[in-house]
Amino acid sequence: AFQGSMGLAQDGIVGIKTWTALGVDCHTPTPPPGNQCPTLEQGSIGPAVVKLQGLLKTRGFYAGNVDGIFGPITRAAVLAFQECMGLVTDGIVGIQTWTALGVDCC
Repeated sequence: AFQGSMGLAQDGIVGIKTWTALGVDCHTPTPPPGNQCPTLEQGSIGPAVVKLQGLLKTRGFYAGNVDGIFGPITRAAVLAFQECMGLVTDGIVGIQTWTALGVDCC
């Protein structure tokens, strides 16, 4: 239904055109494997975002779907967490935010 409403082929496959229609920047580079603390911001996608969303959810800051898409809801949760922890409140997840979430960035 979403694909059709956006004038896309209704094939049920979420490809670049569908992601773009959802507002996701498909050209944001994915962090290299093994990086425990990649810098994430709105528009980031992938397993590191899933990890971030899960950590924020267990701490009560995130109520959205754990879907690996760093959208406005994830950004709002990051901002709330950063403010609560006394961190720079910029919505960007770097080493300080990861560390505050209990991730060993070494």
